[in-house]
Amino acid sequence: MEGREEPEAVEAVGEGISGKPWIVARPPREACARLAAALGVTPVAAAILWDRGVRDVEEGQRFLDPALTALHDPDTFPQMDAAVERIARAVAGGEPIAIYGDYDVDGVSSSALLLDLFDLVGVSVDVYLPHRVEEGYGLNEAALDDLARRGIRLVITVDNGTGMAREIAHGRERGLSFVVTDHHEAACADTPADAHLNPKAEPSIPFRDLSGVGVVFKLAWAISRRFSRARKVSPELRGFLRRALGYVALGTVADVCPLRGENRTLVAHGLRELDAWDRPGIRALREIACPEGGPLTASALAFRIGPRINAAGRMGRADLALELLRTRDPDRAREIARHLDRENRRRQDVERRILEDARERIAREFDLSRARGIVLADPAWHPGVIGIVAARLVELFQRPTILIALAGERGRGSGRSVPQVHLRDAIACCREHLIGFGGHAQAAGIAIEASRVDVFREAFDRAVPLPGEELRAALRIDAEVRLAAVNGRLVADLDRLAPFGEGNPAPIVLARDLEIVGTPRSMGRTSDHLSFFVRQDGIGIRVVAFGRADLALPLRRAGRCDIVFRPAINSFNGERTVELRLVDVRMP
Repeated sequence: MEGREEPEAVEAVGEGISGKPWIVARPPREACARLAAALGVTPVAAAILWDRGVRDVEEGQRFLDPALTALHDPDTFPQMDAAVERIARAVAGGEPIAIYGDYDVDGVSSSALLLDLFDLVGVSVDVYLPHRVEEGYGLNEAALDDLARRGIRLVITVDNGTGMAREIAHGRERGLSFVVTDHHEAACADTPADAHLNPKAEPSIPFRDLSGVGVVFKLAWAISRRFSRARKVSPELRGFLRRALGYVALGTVADVCPLRGENRTLVAHGLRELDAWDRPGIRALREIACPEGGPLTASALAFRIGPRINAAGRMGRADLALELLRTRDPDRAREIARHLDRENRRRQDVERRILEDARERIAREFDLSRARGIVLADPAWHPGVIGIVAARLVELFQRPTILIALAGERGRGSGRSVPQVHLRDAIACCREHLIGFGGHAQAAGIAIEASRVDVFREAFDRAVPLPGEELRAALRIDAEVRLAAVNGRLVADLDRLAPFGEGNPAPIVLARDLEIVGTPRSMGRTSDHLSFFVRQDGIGIRVVAFGRADLALPLRRAGRCDIVFRPAINSFNGERTVELRLVDVRMP
């Protein structure tokens, strides 16, 4: 758009009962009106698009209808040719190949994708998934020794390998070659591998936020070209690549990668592929995790499907999760799905106990008026669960948090962070106290000697660049509306902004000075939820507050309120009505 206006600054408008400051986006009204008219969407939807970086019609069309033709070519990876050449040479020469994966959803999805590709071209390969508790993340020398003894000659890493030069050098001494595919940051990305594919390690790559399985998809695309003997992939392999997008969606969402750019395109198409998959594993898991049915969403992958697949690696071995994704036997799929559901419930019980323990210790051991970061260690904590608990503690205390599961003289830690603090960089400032570390801006892992925990805690607190009061998360509101603008068309337009997740959250909007009509009432089987009506300009709409039945009396007394909400469609008894899903509320 010629002469386009720059977005106005956001506006702070107080805070709600959550304690989070409310920050409302204020994009330029005229520019958004023009964008709305050109795209055929409501002004509110156009304002949200603008605030998410969509500034012209072409960008808007790409955002609303992401096309696979917009994906960057695999050749944008500088070492892609070397990777394909080494794999092709191994296939042609009959060299035994092993995939070295990871125990989380991203690693399991990556492993399954490559196994499916090699099955399709008639090449038998081994797969190795390390044990989270016994081996930890990434390559380890004992596992490489075992692969070498079994005659493996080429190891393809998926979702790991970056920063593991020592382990790769060890493997090479035993006759192994390596093609590394990864997406993690590392203090030093140099590696003696034959090829190294990692968008974080190559500034020239146009999109650097791919998941591990996203990188593997690019490799599979390039291999498919090689086996097709043309830049245009054969129909059979093209069909495989489309189906493989289901793996990409699963791993990308579960690994909390930002749903923008290529990831948005990959996940949007991958969700459609998953819905149509003929493999029984995902279907069996959906029957348990999503009994209400309906199209698969990114939210379902993140909060229902993904945790159950992750439970295999968190509580035991990830091999069952890999078998679930690849089995053709419906009975076996249902058996594994039921087992993973049980393991997930066990994981939740362990998580609750650790969370309770950690909260009590924080109250005793930390002065949160001064502390910038939280580090806790305990020999009783399960290493497969501490990352989830760290994330919950970040939500509760708004501090970068690292929890360490001790085992004898050593410990493995998992950390999560607030948006303002790059966790891996903060940990890197304390590297002299660690055996090793790696990760991303918002999630990272460490290995540490038990005797160094206290000094690391002090160093980490100093490394967090902001004081505690500046780490408090704000509630970022996408737009302010009158109730007259909240209708079925707006909900439909906002649904077009999906898939939602990291980097592209489900939109939330603010409506102020609402009259509370009637009596707020509890609802649900256990009466934990709340329903009440609000009115503005003669228009009344129902509000649903999940898990907030405690607000009934304060709302009834207040009579008026401001609310932050997500508009949604309620289809109860076949009747479709717009309702407001409460996010936060403020009462006079």
